[in-house]
Amino acid sequence: MAGIAGTFLGLIIGGLLGPIDRRLVFLVGITYGFRPYGTHTMGWTNPWVPGSLVGGAVVLGVFTVPERRVAAPMLELSLFCILAFTAGNLASLLSAIGRGGPMSP
Repeated sequence: MAGIAGTFLGLIIGGLLGPIDRRLVFLVGITYGFRPYGTHTMGWTNPWVPGSLVGGAVVLGVFTVPERRVAAPMLELSLFCILAFTAGNLASLLSAIGRGGPMSP
């Protein structure tokens, strides 16, 4: 249910952000990693890329702090103890990256 809701909300938020600046819709760090930077064919040496990936990881970490302390969290983190759940989410993430990477501008 949460995955379907996230996909639905992502479409709505993406539709609102698209007219402002289409680049706001994409996973910024990974997108810039696939774009040329300087003399390199890929942008992984661009300081913006690792900075945004680390920043995203920090925001995710900050998100988990209140989620562990509230009675009714938005995301039940204990689900990630189930190997099939974690592997399924990781497979979905890698699939989305694989589909989205070649489409980056």
